[in-house]
Amino acid sequence: MCTHILSVHVHSHPIRPCAITSCPCVLTCCHIPYHRFDNYNTFTQKVTIALVGKYTKLSDSYISVEKALKHAALSCRQALDLQYIEAGTLEEGTKEEDPQVYHSAWGTLCRADGILVPGGFGARGTEGKILAIEYARTKKKPYLGEWEGGREGELETLRASQQDLGM
Repeated sequence: MCTHILSVHVHSHPIRPCAITSCPCVLTCCHIPYHRFDNYNTFTQKVTIALVGKYTKLSDSYISVEKALKHAALSCRQALDLQYIEAGTLEEGTKEEDPQVYHSAWGTLCRADGILVPGGFGARGTEGKILAIEYARTKKKPYLGEWEGGREGELETLRASQQDLGM
């Protein structure tokens, strides 16, 4: 168990050297000045992430994912533009039922800089998430699958491998 103490930089206090740089249980030590984050609204660059999920209509369903993405964008000095896409709207059935919603969802997905597929149980929306993952793979867009989204990524990769082998 490590007993070293990390010095913390808060607001205007000076940054002290890290006390745990020689500690074997820590790979790196990085101090990010607080002032770097206080002008979030002035960032001119933005990153657009498409979150393809099943519960996008519920405001707090992905709140932890949203906060994590916002902190990641902050550390890159970019504003986060998080676009929620209901997974079912990417499926072929929606194309027949409501073409406008279908094309709008795909347009949002195509404009995104990266794609995140979070977890979600049950069959509803699974094919839409797999289609989003396939799009990310074929267009070489950054993709992150969280929990079930990771498993669906594996499933999409297996399907693509089978197609490549002619199965």
